[in-house]
Order: sequence, then C-alpha cells, then structure tokens
Amino acid sequence: NGIAENFISKIESINKSEFEYEDPNKKREYPILLNLEDPYLHYNLAHTLEENGSFAGSTDGIRGEFLYRTEWPSVTSESYESQIGSVDWRSKALKGGIGFIVNRDMIGHGKLSSLSASLIYAPKFVLKGVSLIPSFKYTLNNKTINWDQVKSNDIKDPRNGVSYASIPLLPEGVSVSNFIYHDFGFGMLVNANKFYAGFQYDHVNKPSYKEDFFDQKITIPGKYSIQLGTDIKQGRDSKFVFSPSLNYVSYGNYNALWSNGQFTYSGFMLVAGGATNSDFMFSLGYTNAKVRLVYGLGFSKPSVFSGLEPGNYYESHQLSLRVNLKPKKR
Repeated sequence: NGIAENFISKIESINKSEFEYEDPNKKREYPILLNLEDPYLHYNLAHTLEENGSFAGSTDGIRGEFLYRTEWPSVTSESYESQIGSVDWRSKALKGGIGFIVNRDMIGHGKLSSLSASLIYAPKFVLKGVSLIPSFKYTLNNKTINWDQVKSNDIKDPRNGVSYASIPLLPEGVSVSNFIYHDFGFGMLVNANKFYAGFQYDHVNKPSYKEDFFDQKITIPGKYSIQLGTDIKQGRDSKFVFSPSLNYVSYGNYNALWSNGQFTYSGFMLVAGGATNSDFMFSLGYTNAKVRLVYGLGFSKPSVFSGLEPGNYYESHQLSLRVNLKPKKR
C-alpha cells in the first residue's frame, strides 16, 4: 500500500503540458478567405450581368438591377448618359440562370445613341465543390445617328473611340439613320469556396453595318472583361468584410486594369479603386440580402475624341440599385 500511495502522489504532482491542442469547434479569430457570391463590380458602367452573363441566376430568387451613369456633366453641354436594367433568376427546369438586359446609351442629346435587348442563358455545373458557370448571350441592337446634330468627323463615341459611321461628307437629305444588327457573346464564371474568377467576350461575331454614303463598312470591335475577387472576414460572424478585386476591361480605345478595395461594415459600403489608364473612382452605399444601393463618383481623363481639354480630369456620376426578391415558401 505504501508503494502504491507513493506512486499515485508522484503522478498527481506532474504538471500539465504547456501545449494545448486546438479545439476544432473554437471560433477562429484570424482573417479567413470566403466567397460570398455577391460581388459589386466597381468601375465605369460595371453592371453585373452586362459585364458577365454568367452571374445570371446567382441568387435564390428574382433579382433586378439598374445602373445610371453620366459622363463629364459639368464641363460640356453634350450629354453622355447610359442606363442599363436587368432581371435574372435561377430556373430549375433549365438547370441554370436566365437573364434579360435592356441597355440604352445616348450621346449629345440623341446625336449618337443605341438601344439593345439581350437574352442570357447560364447553365451551372458543379465539380468537386466548385461551380463552373458558362453563359451565352444574344443581343438585338439598334444604333441611331441623328445627322442634324452631327458635325464633320463627329461620328465616334468620345469615351472609347468606337466609330458609328465612316463618311467623307455629311449626307444630304438624310435626317436619321438606324442600324439593326445581331450580336453574340459568351462568358465563364468559376465560384470556388475562397474566390471567384470570370471573363466575358462580347461581339464574338464582329457585327457590322453600312450605308450607301459610307466610305467603308463599320465593324463593332470585340469587348473583353475579366473579374477576380474574394472576401476577407475576421471570423465568420464578423460584421466587417474586406473585398479586394481586380477587373480588366478592353473595348475600342478604352483599355484598363482596375484594382479595387471594398470595405463593408453592417451593410454600409465604402469602395475605392484606380485603373492603369489613370481613372479612379470612389463609391458609398448600403447592401443586404434584398437591396443594394451605391453611388459612385469617378474621375477620368477623356480621350482625344471627346473634344475636351486633354490631360485634365473630369468627373462622372454613377448610381446603381439591386433588388433581390426571394420566392415565397409554399
């Protein structure tokens, strides 16, 4: 008995290990990468579905999104305005997302304008926990030129240099010209647990149009856009989210890589971003599962086609609204 008691007393006197195994159920306090699958694209005219149709059907219900943008309103009497509206939802029967887009763009109080309607289908595939979402977009576009407002060689989009017509002299006896053409695009989106990555290529078929008084056929250049981003949280229940992103856009004379940082706390958003072409933009807004409203103030150096003083910064305003209507439970 004495030997046993001595042995037990020595066992009890042994100190506990200085190292503890991590409890797997313990809340982690260090930053973790997530993909919340609700990105805000932060650059000029960055409407979610217009930039990548593969975002169609990425919510549980019906989503509506509207964007309005005006360029350089304080320094020119010309009007550069764009409105984009869309609706999309997830279709169980088609095993993917469906989206509709209406895009209206107007330059110079109707001098140069376009109105388009797009249909998107984005089937969804899952491979080892990663969603692969290709998308296919068909667009019917109507471009309009009001010759009463056009001056000699004044037939290019001042923001990206894309030509609307090619003429040696203004036509006589022609007031308005309309050009209707079909357009196709495709995209891809990868949704992983920690990031999203996507791209879109528009005007795949290189649509074109011509009039008798044009000296050459007009071909719409291809448009490329790439999206890459993630979300960082200090624990899964944190109210603070930091969302860095990279976005590349190339269309006509416009070519830029945007770097953005989005800070969200309890739904309130602050976003800042800059581009390789010296454009930059700041945005404020609020977001939750049902509504997102964001105002953006951007500054850019207009191209030589704008008629504005080159090398100077001029402001632009952008307002976007997203509404997500979840289906009622039956």
